[in-house]
Amino acid sequence: MRNINLLSIEKLVVEAAENGFGRNRRVELAAIARRFLQSDQLSSDLPGWLTSSQLGLSRITETRLGLERNGGGVLTIFQNEYPKRLLRLYDPPPVIFYLSRSGPEVWERLADAPTVAIVGSRSCTAYGKRVAASIAKDSAVAGQAVISGLARGIDFAAHQGAVHSSACGKSKRHGQNTPDDFGVLSMPPPVAVIAGGLKNISPLGSRPLAEDLLDVGGLIISEYGVDAAPCRNYFRERNRLIAALADKLILVEAGEKSGSLITARMAIELGIDIGVVPGAYDCGASLGGHRLVADGAVLLHSRQALAEFLGDPGIGRDDGIIEASRRLPDARAVNVLALFSPFLSLSAGEIADELGCGMREIIPVVSELESVGLLARDSSGLYIRVD
Repeated sequence: MRNINLLSIEKLVVEAAENGFGRNRRVELAAIARRFLQSDQLSSDLPGWLTSSQLGLSRITETRLGLERNGGGVLTIFQNEYPKRLLRLYDPPPVIFYLSRSGPEVWERLADAPTVAIVGSRSCTAYGKRVAASIAKDSAVAGQAVISGLARGIDFAAHQGAVHSSACGKSKRHGQNTPDDFGVLSMPPPVAVIAGGLKNISPLGSRPLAEDLLDVGGLIISEYGVDAAPCRNYFRERNRLIAALADKLILVEAGEKSGSLITARMAIELGIDIGVVPGAYDCGASLGGHRLVADGAVLLHSRQALAEFLGDPGIGRDDGIIEASRRLPDARAVNVLALFSPFLSLSAGEIADELGCGMREIIPVVSELESVGLLARDSSGLYIRVD
């Protein structure tokens, strides 16, 4: 933090906790902050309220201490730790409330990492959930900080994939293979941006996942006072933070009226690259994403396409096939696995047809792959790859 009066910081936090900020107020404070951050000294034209020392701080002190007991805290736009990516916004949040069991150093890990937002519809398909989790897992392993909104559907699946990857302690970028007390703290943190206060994480079903995210060194942030209840207007405001924190954004499934399209359009306005996972041509859940592709978004039709989009060729490496060739004596197992991508499910009959052999030959192979955890069955009984 530079030479700004600590009491003025507290007053700003009081305003955030008790009243929140309208857009005009955010724009005003952002303009002040940008001038301040460009100077080594306190700007002479700061408004009087920001240098006042007559404050009633009991409530905000209690809030701050409560957050700090959980490893979290409060961050203002005037502090050096404030994420610079948010300053791309016309109206960045003047105050961020956050939870992180790895302490304030989580902001340094986030600043140093490449970031990818994974968003999509709440009303998604089983395919969409599986793909979102797979992409999040691959992205986290590649050293990306995975960002989403902790809502139902695609958000939830993306966080699950990122948390699973962090808990396993696998990061090619950082070379870590051993979990520590909080997961792998040398890895970029998975990030959840919520549309309400930190005491009101919604929906209720997301709260266990939020705990898991914190356990692996993740970060939960909000621009609203800790007691604020989620409301409809907050979700659009939350979406702009998801977009701004991302270096790249991936849309998995979105209907024509999905709120995730708002996030994607905000990212486009900020000059952020958009990738879209394709769905079935007659699936309404993918129509919004397909239209983005028609407008120039990158089509993520395979793991290799994801690797190119994120700039990490290691994502395209098929470790499952390498593992199968090492563990299984039957060479046909490798041929079976090679048919799959994270986006594809097949029946035993379809596998047999693709390889030009009979069911009697295929059933023992897929059963063996299933027994060693390289194949599994989805809810409809089709086989999917497990990576």
